[in-house]
Amino acid sequence: MKILTVDEVARLFKLTRVTIYRMAKAGDIPALKMGRVWRFPESAIEAWLSEKMQAKGLQGAKRKGSS
Repeated sequence: MKILTVDEVARLFKLTRVTIYRMAKAGDIPALKMGRVWRFPESAIEAWLSEKMQAKGLQGAKRKGSS
C-alpha cells in the first residue's frame, strides 16, 4: 500500500496544500492523521476520485466528436 503526503495529493489534484488540509480536516477526502501529519492511502484516494467521477457522469465518458 502506498501512502501519499499532503504535497503529493496537492500536486495530483493541482490544488494548494491549504485546500488539501481543509478537505482532510472536514472529512471531504480520505485521510489519516498520524500525530501532527496527514497521510492519504493512494488506493483510498483513487477509489474516492472514481466515485466522484461516476457521480458526475465523467468516468468512461467520451469527448464530443471522438470515436
